[in-house]
Amino acid sequence: MKTLSIILHKTYFWLLLFLSSTFSSAENPLSIARNTSLEIDALMQAEYTKLGITPQPLLNDSAFLRRAYVSILGRIPTAEESKAFLSDSTESKRHELVDSLIDSPGFQHNIFYMFADMLRLKTHHERAGASWHLWLKDAVEQNLPYDKMVYAMLSAEGHARDNPAVGYYLRDRNMLLDNVSNTVQIFLGTQIGCAQCHDDPFEDTTQLDYYQLAAFSGQTRYNHSDIAQKRIQKLNTQLREKQPAETTISRKKARKKQRRASPELKEITQLFRQFRRSEITSSPDKKLRLPHDYPYNDAKPNDVVEPHTLFGKMPDLENYENSKTAFAAWVTSRENPMFTKTIVNRLWAQVFGYGLAEPLDAWTSSTKASHPETLAMLQKVMHVTDFDVKETMRVMYHTALFQRQVAPEEIELGKAHTFHGPVLRRLSAEEIYDSYLTIEHGNLDPKQNTNITKTLEEQSKYIDFVRQAPLEKVMEMSKNYQAYEEQRYALQSKRNKIRLSHEKAKSSNDPAEIKRTRALLQAVAKESKELTNQSTYTKAVIALTQPVLRTPYPKTPLRASELPAPYRPNSLLKQFGSSDRETPDASHTKANIPQVLSIFNGQAIERIADRKGRLSQIIRQADSPKDRLDTLFLSIYSSYPTERERTDLLPLMDSPLDTATLVRAMLTSKRFLFLQ
Repeated sequence: MKTLSIILHKTYFWLLLFLSSTFSSAENPLSIARNTSLEIDALMQAEYTKLGITPQPLLNDSAFLRRAYVSILGRIPTAEESKAFLSDSTESKRHELVDSLIDSPGFQHNIFYMFADMLRLKTHHERAGASWHLWLKDAVEQNLPYDKMVYAMLSAEGHARDNPAVGYYLRDRNMLLDNVSNTVQIFLGTQIGCAQCHDDPFEDTTQLDYYQLAAFSGQTRYNHSDIAQKRIQKLNTQLREKQPAETTISRKKARKKQRRASPELKEITQLFRQFRRSEITSSPDKKLRLPHDYPYNDAKPNDVVEPHTLFGKMPDLENYENSKTAFAAWVTSRENPMFTKTIVNRLWAQVFGYGLAEPLDAWTSSTKASHPETLAMLQKVMHVTDFDVKETMRVMYHTALFQRQVAPEEIELGKAHTFHGPVLRRLSAEEIYDSYLTIEHGNLDPKQNTNITKTLEEQSKYIDFVRQAPLEKVMEMSKNYQAYEEQRYALQSKRNKIRLSHEKAKSSNDPAEIKRTRALLQAVAKESKELTNQSTYTKAVIALTQPVLRTPYPKTPLRASELPAPYRPNSLLKQFGSSDRETPDASHTKANIPQVLSIFNGQAIERIADRKGRLSQIIRQADSPKDRLDTLFLSIYSSYPTERERTDLLPLMDSPLDTATLVRAMLTSKRFLFLQ
């Protein structure tokens, strides 16, 4: 009977796929995703039967509710959301909850975390980081197909003002070989870093293979700007036209003088020195060469390297605009044996806590997936959905596996895991942070950080101004720039001297001197602010010439994905393992002493437990001690207390101090910090 059931599930699934040329939720009912999940369930059940494994039992409603919110939205539900789900007696409420969460703004926050960590996105990386941040965020919000998103980044050229996707290459400025290694690791799940310096001793990748792959992007120029060059040439021509004609000068001297840049042009050029750092161009004459000490006999040192793929079909370069677009097409092709497999495995790990194959980014010839048929099936789903991450994850969230209790055994890292239940894991740094905010402020999913957008809009306005302004205006900007730099350096020197005096006063414990120097520092800060708030020209110069485009930190509470990343040092997010964005997938859930100190003494829990927070307010509004305890449990644990918990904890509800102590205990408990 089990075999017959599997056959029926498979037949039904493939019939659905045959009848539907696309798999978008806009054109097909949500039931297609749910029925597709039945196919995954059937494949998993076949594996259980084959291995003699009994899958874990299903979760109760409260445990499923918490898992769904944390896994899909990256936060726990509010007390109101918990109460609404637990009081619902509809038979299909779990499937309906999954669909509603996936289609909500909170899902976008969660997916943005995943991609930003994977891509090592730094909001304040030079000048292009902020625009790349918003581009990626918009791609997630618009549900841009994964292959198109990756293609846009790998083929990107131009200025970040016009094409923010160039942020992917600018993230590794002047480090083309490192960028290639990261690209293969992130998108193709393969680590080839060893071959950058020598043939890989464990795999078949050679150093020549590495350079041939890098040669696809070998024409990339990081510090050249076609836009700035053309603009400067035009301004130079206008400058020379304004100069009086000299009839007595010889032709030789005239040509020499024309080649020599005028002082005005040198000053104008300074306006573009940071502008050009946000642009990627290609030069047909630029070629990638092997190292001067290349040691192998398959090529010679300093040889020019021609592009070639690591595996699969080599694209015909004549059919593409340049070799970089050919490379992007090869990486994102459906025929690429690793592209779809890698992203599907990543999504599975995101949903169930561990990959079908581990490590996620180190596939080798010996790598074996724990459930190969399921992996193959999900690859087909990804193709049928046209690389729709949202719909592919919807299928996973609708499986019976997602509703099961966690597997009781400990995972052996790097080894295949039989998924008879999801993996027990601690909440990520972002999930803990966002869950605390949910308790303190309610649902913040719709709120966005407008500071990044406003800063970029301001910068774009000034960039457009300097690209289009007449010569006289540009010269005025240049003069303002020189004056601004002189004043800025003078204020900086003044501030350093006062700060030194202030530190000496503090060390000698001189209250009068401390007060005096503090007032002087405040005065200098005011002068600096006034300096940056001068004319439009000065603002434009500052916007154009600052090496890093920083955005003001939001003053209102926002979810972690809305904050500039990497996050502030010593913040709760950093202490609990958020990524430093130096390497792909660098976030972790390892325990350490600062985490303990943070949850016991930090402001995050104190703000929730004190009598001024939202939790205290809704507890006080409850009609009885029983309702107060219910509200507390629904807010923190997404469940009602058991009868024993009512007996033990109800007396604490009569004392605000005891209630606050209980809140702290619940927020620091394993029950809260772990997803079961």
